[in-house]
Amino acid sequence: MLPGLDGTGLLFRPLVAAMPGTGTKVVSYPNDKALSLDEHARWAIRNLPGGKAVLVAESFSGLVALRVLQEARSCGTRRRFSCASFASAPMRLSRN
Repeated sequence: MLPGLDGTGLLFRPLVAAMPGTGTKVVSYPNDKALSLDEHARWAIRNLPGGKAVLVAESFSGLVALRVLQEARSCGTRRRFSCASFASAPMRLSRN
């Protein structure tokens, strides 16, 4: 599971709690530095569980999941589900 822009994955807690024993993993993003979209995707790939995976991507992570799927052969990801997501940035973000 890939979180929204807050990067924590806290909103997934009730869902994960409702699915015990499924091997569900929430990939939280680092909060100590700004990452580009490609850096978010590389972070997600490094932190995905081994084997085949299904991505659930919330909000901002819909874009990350698309990048991850471009690398699907290397990380085993086969499917993606997006919730409240978008395929292009809704507004230009500044990296100050």
